[in-house]
Amino acid sequence: MQITHPVAFPAERGLMRSLVTRLTRTPLPLILVLQAGVALVLLHNSAFQDEALYLFAGRQIVTAWLGGPPVVEPYTHYFSGYPALYPALAGTLDMAGGVEAARFFSLLCIMGVTACLFFTTRRLFGEASALFATLVFAFQGSVLFIARLATYDAACLLFLALATTVALRVGELPLRAALLWAATLGPLLLLAVGMKYAGLLFVPSIIALLFIQSVRLRGWPRAIVHLGVALVSLAGAVALVLAFVSRDALIGLSFTTTNRVAFDRTPALTLAWVVISLGGIGLVLGIAGFFLQGKRLVWLNLTLVLTALLAPAYHIYKGELISLNKHVAFAIFFIAPLAGVALARLADLRAPGQGSQRWPAAIAICLVIFGLGLQQSQVQYHVWANSTNMITAMRTMVRPNVGHYLAEEYDVARYSLQDITAPWQWSGVNWFEYTDKAHHYLTGVPAYKAAIAEGYFDVVELNYGFNVGLDLAIDGGLKSGSAYTLVAKIPYTNSYGLGYYWIWAKYATASQACPSASSCALAQLTRDAPTALLPRKSSLRG
Repeated sequence: MQITHPVAFPAERGLMRSLVTRLTRTPLPLILVLQAGVALVLLHNSAFQDEALYLFAGRQIVTAWLGGPPVVEPYTHYFSGYPALYPALAGTLDMAGGVEAARFFSLLCIMGVTACLFFTTRRLFGEASALFATLVFAFQGSVLFIARLATYDAACLLFLALATTVALRVGELPLRAALLWAATLGPLLLLAVGMKYAGLLFVPSIIALLFIQSVRLRGWPRAIVHLGVALVSLAGAVALVLAFVSRDALIGLSFTTTNRVAFDRTPALTLAWVVISLGGIGLVLGIAGFFLQGKRLVWLNLTLVLTALLAPAYHIYKGELISLNKHVAFAIFFIAPLAGVALARLADLRAPGQGSQRWPAAIAICLVIFGLGLQQSQVQYHVWANSTNMITAMRTMVRPNVGHYLAEEYDVARYSLQDITAPWQWSGVNWFEYTDKAHHYLTGVPAYKAAIAEGYFDVVELNYGFNVGLDLAIDGGLKSGSAYTLVAKIPYTNSYGLGYYWIWAKYATASQACPSASSCALAQLTRDAPTALLPRKSSLRG
């Protein structure tokens, strides 16, 4: 069987080729520094609701491990990753340095993914392709977004990237080293899935890459051995986990991933447009690179293309918009090597003796990706409003272990005020049950109305966003003035425009927190009803 090897980076002539040659000797540190700098400088906001939930849960889990109160909320039933992995790790970082420490871990993960992409592409397609592939990936809007988001995504993608790097490396190694590295594939894949269950989608593809590359470099017998070792290590890791991990995690896996049902089904054309707008350039370049490669590495290249299309296809099939923007980053990781091939070919950097007249076009495409990535990452990072002023206002109204608080921004408020409140004091707008004074058990809208009518909540925060229908159904008792007074109307802006946080308090609570209008500098006192400028639906966890 003929064994092919990556094409060596050719000797270059001319100023441009000399510059590229110098850059490709040590481009990765420069790209990583620029990637980190862009993310840290441009993307700032208060905690997103998903971040707040995972960090709050992680703190509870770690505290329980250290002998504190047991965790009573069934996180395993609805988290889209195993709670004892990423949430526990992020919660520990949050204890040490707040949400920014957890976000910095995500940034390190994405930098690790970028490094894996560079080295993998260099082995497959050469230095120039590696340079362009890394540039295509590093500054995608979705990539920068998850690099500054304290959620599962960055850690999951890192383990998938490590597993992909190992899978493509095994075939190059002597037998003993190859078997050792193949044995690590199972734990790496299991960690990726544990970090976020959606990682399960990519497991077959990465195993296929191992087999295809091993066949290409070592032939069928060795490839079968490599595949067998990888599958045994994966099966062993799964068996070990099932022996020690709560089976409740399977409920979460089913509810959030394998049997997920979209609560608000989005049309396929809308989802396709989201994919095109966020990752279209990279996907088109990758498909072009596939055709430019011709028959060379055809099965490996085809696997990369199909793997890149898995996540978008899954979202379109399910009609699910939630997390699609984040999963575009996963798609770009797998298609980026071929995108690098296309740009390297366009720049004529892999064809010695040909002119380099087209290199400005390749640079222009990279600049377009860079500019779009910066703009798109900022839009995504401001889909949610900055809650700092709202939290500051509510901090003057809540009390330790006294009172009940209803907040539309439930996860953010509970997380941000956990130093002075207990979890049982908080209620959100997604589910509520209440027994009124006449001993009637109520749920949903009737429960909220009865609780408000009887003054159960000491403070109520609404922002007429995703749950605007419920907000309008229950706010009559707040605006009537019989038990509650509006103490704050706090403006905010997000990617959709202008909105307000509306905060009501029972008269006794309001007099304690805001004895006069001047004592609440953040509160714009008003009794106006919320009208047209309502924040639109934002993405939810997934």
